[in-house]
Amino acid sequence: MIALAGYRNESKFFVKYRYGERILYAGGTWRDTVELIENPAPSPVQYVNPSLVPMQYHREDPWESLPEDAVSLPVQGVEKWHLLRDRLLRAVVPDDGTGLVVDFVHAEYFLFYDREGEFQSTRLLDKPADYQVHASLQLDEFMGRGRPILDEFLAEQGITQTELIFNTGDVGLYSLPFLYLNTDQRLLIFFRNVPMQSGVVTNLPGLKGMQAFGHALQSHLVNLIQRPVSSLYRLFFVVTDTATSTMSFDWTTALGDKQVPELADLPPMDLQLWERDLDKISSRPPGSGSVDILVDGGAFFTRFIDTVTTAEESVHMQTYIFDNDDYAVKIAELLKRRSNEGVDVKVLLDGLGTITGTMTDAESLPERHEPPASVRYLLESGSQVNVRQKANP
Repeated sequence: MIALAGYRNESKFFVKYRYGERILYAGGTWRDTVELIENPAPSPVQYVNPSLVPMQYHREDPWESLPEDAVSLPVQGVEKWHLLRDRLLRAVVPDDGTGLVVDFVHAEYFLFYDREGEFQSTRLLDKPADYQVHASLQLDEFMGRGRPILDEFLAEQGITQTELIFNTGDVGLYSLPFLYLNTDQRLLIFFRNVPMQSGVVTNLPGLKGMQAFGHALQSHLVNLIQRPVSSLYRLFFVVTDTATSTMSFDWTTALGDKQVPELADLPPMDLQLWERDLDKISSRPPGSGSVDILVDGGAFFTRFIDTVTTAEESVHMQTYIFDNDDYAVKIAELLKRRSNEGVDVKVLLDGLGTITGTMTDAESLPERHEPPASVRYLLESGSQVNVRQKANP
C-alpha cells in the first residue's frame, strides 16, 4: 500500500494509494481517532502524542468530490520513513538476535533487526520463532526519546511543511501503512488498515444459555452414565466437603475483631529448618522449581506470545475461561497458526466457565468485532489444535 495523495479537513481524511496494480481510495473520520497514550508520563521534552485512526473504507471508484476546505498533504516515500524510523529505533532496539516489544495499547508490536541487519516490525503475535523478547517499552517512553530526533531529521531533509504523510511500508493484517504528521499541532496519527473480522457468529438470543444448559446436562447426566464410579466418587466428596465446611466452625472468624499485631523485632526465620519440617509433614522428597508472577495483561501476554511463537515442539495450555473478545480471537489465530506449522497444540478449557464467561461483551470491544459463537469451534476450525472442553460433574 503506497500512498499517492492525501487530503484532510477538520472532520475527514482521504488517501489515494496503490496496491499492486490497483489504485484504491480510502478514508475515514477524525472522530474515530484513538489516543495511544492516555496519561503520558511527565517529560521535560514536549513530544508528539501518537494515535490510531482506522481507514473505514477502501474502494476503486474515485471520490465524487473533495470538501472545499480540504488541504492537500505532501507524501513522503518509504525510504525517508525508513531513515527516520531507523534513527529513532537504533537507540533502543538491540541487534543481538533479540527484539523490543512496544506496547501500542491496542496492539503490541515486535521490533527487531534481522540477520542481515535490516530493521523489521511485526505484531507480537507474528513474532519469528527464533527471536526472543529482550525488553518491553511503553509507547510514551519511546516517544519521549524520539521528539528531538524527529525535529533534527526534518531539518536535515529540508522538510518545511507542517503537515505531511509518510508511507511506512507496513503490510499485513492490522498494518499501519500511512503516518500523518502535523508538527504545529504536535499530532502523529497512524492510519490503520482494519480488515473485516471473519468467523462463525450468531445473533440468536439465548444461544449461550442453551449452550450452558446443554453443557450442564452433559456434565451431570451423560458423564454420570458413562463414568458412574468416578462421577459418584467426585460428587460424594463435593457434597461431603460442602456439608463439612458449612457446618464446621471457621477459625478465621474468631480473628475478625482482633487487632493485627505489630511486626516483631526477632531473628529471621530458619528457612532450611522450615523446609525440613515441610518434608516431614508432606512425606515427600524435596524438589526445586520457580514461579514467575506476571501481573496484568501487558506483562502476561507479552511473555505468553513470546513463548508460543518460539515453541519448537509443543504448546499445552489450560485456562478457566477462553474468551471470545477481539484479543482472544487473535490468540486463537496464533495457536491455530502454530498448530498448522507442526507444533503440537493442546488447549484445555473449563466448559461451563468458558460458555458463561462469553455470555457478556465488554464495553471496550471494537464496534466491528463479531464474537464467534463457539470458542471451541473457532480453535478447531482449519487447524490442528486439539481442544478438550472439561465437563463439570
